[in-house]
Amino acid sequence: MGSHSSDDNIYLLGRDEAETERLNKQHRFLVAISGDTLIHPSIPKDTISAVADIGTGTGYVA
Repeated sequence: MGSHSSDDNIYLLGRDEAETERLNKQHRFLVAISGDTLIHPSIPKDTISAVADIGTGTGYVA
């Protein structure tokens, strides 16, 4: 599958509205199957001092 953008062919997936919606649906699905949590239950939340944002997805967290 190629880029949806004609000016930039280095991306395997699109960067358009359809891809944004796909990523948001993926996020909602993964949260739903993980018991509506963003952090795995085995990780003690009181010990978290930092979170790495590796720049993936659309930023949709709601």
